[in-house]
Amino acid sequence: MATTAAGNSDEYKRLIDESLESVFIANKEGKIIYANKGICEMLCYDSSELLGKHYTAFLHPTYKELVESKDADIFAGRTKYTQHECLVIKKNRLEIWVEVLSYLVTWGSTKARVVFLRDISMRKRHQEDLIELNRRLKEYAFITSHKLRHPLTNVLGLARLMEMNDPNDPENKVIIENLLSSANQLNDVILELTVSLTSNNILTGIEFNQEGIMKKASAIMLIDEDLVNNFISKSMITRFDDTLKILDFASARKALEYLKSTTQHPDIILLDITMPIMNGWQFLEQYSKFHMPNTQLYILTSSIDPQDKFKASGYSCVKDFISKPLKSEDLSRIMNKSQLGLFQN
Repeated sequence: MATTAAGNSDEYKRLIDESLESVFIANKEGKIIYANKGICEMLCYDSSELLGKHYTAFLHPTYKELVESKDADIFAGRTKYTQHECLVIKKNRLEIWVEVLSYLVTWGSTKARVVFLRDISMRKRHQEDLIELNRRLKEYAFITSHKLRHPLTNVLGLARLMEMNDPNDPENKVIIENLLSSANQLNDVILELTVSLTSNNILTGIEFNQEGIMKKASAIMLIDEDLVNNFISKSMITRFDDTLKILDFASARKALEYLKSTTQHPDIILLDITMPIMNGWQFLEQYSKFHMPNTQLYILTSSIDPQDKFKASGYSCVKDFISKPLKSEDLSRIMNKSQLGLFQN
């Protein structure tokens, strides 16, 4: 039995027009006989363009059979209303997800179907994001339980062997080689995890521009509270060029005070970003106020978070973003006269 509209058709039109929903009315043949302002705005049509058009004209073909089946159920009296989700196509050919609620009314002297549409595209996107996140978490769990654990157990086992061995035992050389190999595997797995868990549409291809005339560096400053990493960096720098003067600070605040107190500024600064009291970002805020045209500053960090790289690119004083540990090729890129080198007035 048809649901009778309250009052006459004019009164019903007024109620529909005042509704915040997107609404149209279609006759038994499926042709639209009334469309409110909301549906016109949703689909980017004028009401004159919608009237007389079959509602399937803006329905995605995938859902045509489903919707027509539900229509038949309503007009046959097998159900009082139908509710479903589907894709519709706007006049500009863009597709949007909608939630549809329809039921039978008496329009004048004939049966008709009133249809309410609500845009749920954002909700659908969130659902897709959750599905993708769940997929990434499953991948993360697999990598952690299988790939990450394997090289880690190797590192631990080799380290115990070194503890047990005589320091002068030649076998230690083999152990160290295997340790390095396992550590590199571990690093590769961590990189894989980062790729898996970060969005793939951000921070790709970020580059830092370098310009100027190069000269040879004479002093380099390390700012990092990690004493082990400072030891590694100093060893690498000394092996690369033992004439370089190295200034190392475990405190960003003390490094800043030193720079303020002297006119003999280092040619290069290698700055970590994760430090207590004053971190690297806070250091950069203060450092950016200085005029130190002959100093190049590089981020040297264990972070492989693309957000950190993006944030670093926002500081004009940052010349590049380098991942720990410092390697000879990093130093070559910084020092080599034919590549980066240092700026000269």
